[in-house]
Amino acid sequence: MKTAISLVLLLLALPGFASAGTTYPDAVTFESSYAIGPPMGFPYYPGIIGSPLVIVGVVSSVGAPFADLVPATPHELTFVYENATCAESGYYDGSCSDGNYSAYQGGTLSIYLDITPDADFTTTGTFRDGELVLVIAQQWPFVTKGDDPQEACPMVEEDNPDLNGTFVCSGGSWLYRVISGGQGFVSNFNGEVDRGDDVSPQLEAAGYVARIHGGIDVIAPVATQPITWGRVKSMYR
Repeated sequence: MKTAISLVLLLLALPGFASAGTTYPDAVTFESSYAIGPPMGFPYYPGIIGSPLVIVGVVSSVGAPFADLVPATPHELTFVYENATCAESGYYDGSCSDGNYSAYQGGTLSIYLDITPDADFTTTGTFRDGELVLVIAQQWPFVTKGDDPQEACPMVEEDNPDLNGTFVCSGGSWLYRVISGGQGFVSNFNGEVDRGDDVSPQLEAAGYVARIHGGIDVIAPVATQPITWGRVKSMYR
């Protein structure tokens, strides 16, 4: 029995049976971004069921696997997260933080490449007027909460994101870099609400409630290799 268990554990560790993924951290990073959401503040107040959430922003940097696709000529990369509605909201009590949370569903994040930079937060259409290079469709609820640690908690928990969602790459001219066997790679969209950065009266009038920064990590599946049972047994000889 012990040998059988050992063989099972070995099979799970061999390249031919890999199930974990490798991550492209900071595939897309954004700094200047704003959320249109609950009028009382975001994400500190729970969303109203059925209410929308929109985030628009400018991409500040692009890493692997897209870095070489960015032109050297003048351009801007913008993104829009939209079509999301609040499906659940309430109060959470964590080990180091607590407060209100909201979970949004149905959202899509689209990234655009524009060779005539003109992004203007008072006109959201200027964030959609370029080439659509990447679409990531939401698969699980996009959760928002003010997840900062309390004073007595370890500093490591400072990095818990205020916004977190899991998406799947599904479209755009860059999709071929993040698809295999017809399946788009998984991506994680994480963000933080900037502290001490008040939204200007002009942007408040346009419906913005918070300034955020964050990014997208892409998780690519591990390449696998077939392995025979004879090869496994030979390892024990």
